[in-house]
Amino acid sequence: MRRPIVAGALAAASILGMAAPALAQGQSCFFVTQWHGWKAADDHTVYINVDPHRTYRLDMSGACPALLDSTSVLITNNHSNSICSAIDWDLRISQGHSIVTGCIVDKMSQLTPDQAASLPKNLRP
Repeated sequence: MRRPIVAGALAAASILGMAAPALAQGQSCFFVTQWHGWKAADDHTVYINVDPHRTYRLDMSGACPALLDSTSVLITNNHSNSICSAIDWDLRISQGHSIVTGCIVDKMSQLTPDQAASLPKNLRP
């Protein structure tokens, strides 16, 4: 049922001369409850594991030093239960009971199985 609506919207956009938004190749959504496990490569990059077969790279818009603290916990308070792109993240890092730092996710990329397998062991979520 969703395809006719999307097809109609794309047809209307082309008739009106508007560019239709394109989904990134391989882009897929997941439920917040599906992600588990994460590793920070540095203060700008996090790899997260979603279900047993998907790994995503999150690139922050700025430095987020709390990612490098081994006691940190990632928290997300999304406006919906699914995450489809970087804008869907409301990412916070907890470093104890009272310290919570927000980090802005600028880019979210799903890794191919080969890319995920080629990550160094210390970066695999």
